[in-house]
Amino acid sequence: HADFIVFRKGLFFNFGSRQITLKKSGTPLLFIENARASVNPLSLFALRLSVLFDGDISGGRMKGRVDLLHGSNRADITVGKAEIEDIPLFRVLGFAGSRGTFSGDMKMENSSGEIRFDLTNAAFEPASFGGIILPLEMFYKARGAMTIKDNTVDIRSFAAEGDGIYARVKGKITGGRARLAVELMPERSFKEKNYIFSLLEQYKVS
Repeated sequence: HADFIVFRKGLFFNFGSRQITLKKSGTPLLFIENARASVNPLSLFALRLSVLFDGDISGGRMKGRVDLLHGSNRADITVGKAEIEDIPLFRVLGFAGSRGTFSGDMKMENSSGEIRFDLTNAAFEPASFGGIILPLEMFYKARGAMTIKDNTVDIRSFAAEGDGIYARVKGKITGGRARLAVELMPERSFKEKNYIFSLLEQYKVS
């Protein structure tokens, strides 16, 4: 959904929009402000339509390219220094109330692709997985890489860092159901200050 589209004639077909809203099943995921895009009409001779775009997103910048090919679509999108608290997608993913500065890139072809990201100055809300409370509020930095295919998200790597504690997550999320392995690696000084680890001792491997 886009509001206030203005077309301008130039070397390419250019247009701008005050706001573009990306939705899934009626739920807003992203708001792109002051969006600008250009279409290269010469790409039609190669049987594709290439669209270059950029805009503001939650205090950061987004830019990318979308190729509309015969029978398939490709997208290459980069986000720099966006605040996740103002991006509805993160609330949909279960990070309501969390804060942080997000940078990353996404490459997609049809329903498959990969995402790489860095999250700094983070402040998470505590989370519960299968009745086990994880102290996510103790982490302030994270980075990760994941692949997407159809309705499955494969988390190849996810590492989080806090004061005296580290965590790694791997696994898959299929159809909204997660099957993940979480490793928590606290330093001794951290364990002595945080009682939460006495509740996790039964899950300790090493």
